[in-house]
Amino acid sequence: MARRQVGLKQIRQIPLGMSESSAEWMRIKERAISSPTSQEPASEDKRGLEAGQQDRHHFERRSLVSGLRLRADFAGLDDTSFAPPDCQLAIGPAHLLAAVNGAWAVFDKSGRQLLRRTFEDLFENLAEHPLLYRPRVVYDAHRGGWLIGICAVSLDLKHSWFFLAASAGPDPTGDWWIWALDARSDASMGGFRPDALGLAADAAGIYLTANMFTAHGEFAYAQLRVLTRKDLGSGGVLHGWDFWQIRNPDGTPAFGLQP
Repeated sequence: MARRQVGLKQIRQIPLGMSESSAEWMRIKERAISSPTSQEPASEDKRGLEAGQQDRHHFERRSLVSGLRLRADFAGLDDTSFAPPDCQLAIGPAHLLAAVNGAWAVFDKSGRQLLRRTFEDLFENLAEHPLLYRPRVVYDAHRGGWLIGICAVSLDLKHSWFFLAASAGPDPTGDWWIWALDARSDASMGGFRPDALGLAADAAGIYLTANMFTAHGEFAYAQLRVLTRKDLGSGGVLHGWDFWQIRNPDGTPAFGLQP
């Protein structure tokens, strides 16, 4: 795994919020929606403000709500005795993949459960009886497949990994490729473990984020791992980059990064 350390070259500040109060903002919005544009001309300032709030398309709110339909209502995974459960859900063209700490399952869109497995079943060949926690599931629309990520740590707390699985095709009940990725940014950084895992995919790569903690539970640094896509569909060795010691614009350590 190649490694890089990067920092911000320049602090950029973006003003947030609006000058009007929330009540005034809603009043202007409602007035702009209900008032036709053909009304008597207003002052230049007033017309500019209200035009900015004017909805391009008018619709009946009641018709919008009545158009929503619940296609199916069904139970998800049962209790796995883990707390917190860390519930996850990803949706693809024909399937739903649900996960909690300890187990994952595949449903069709009518709610019929097609597959249920534990994470120990999926990753059993990667390490000897690791502790698995913080699962994440994603439908990768760019590849037409599924991704599962989970944090793993050895029982002696000396080794930690990102376990990653990628479905071999669009059917999540089929075959999966699996990897154990050393979670440490540097091999010399022993004893660190990941938490608050993030997982995402786009056309360029796969992204993992985590807060890294010492064996004593003290926060050490936030980490971002970027993986290339080219070996994902063949089960080959994954290549990418690590970014760590990431900081906020004010210089404080970043915490809880999301890809």
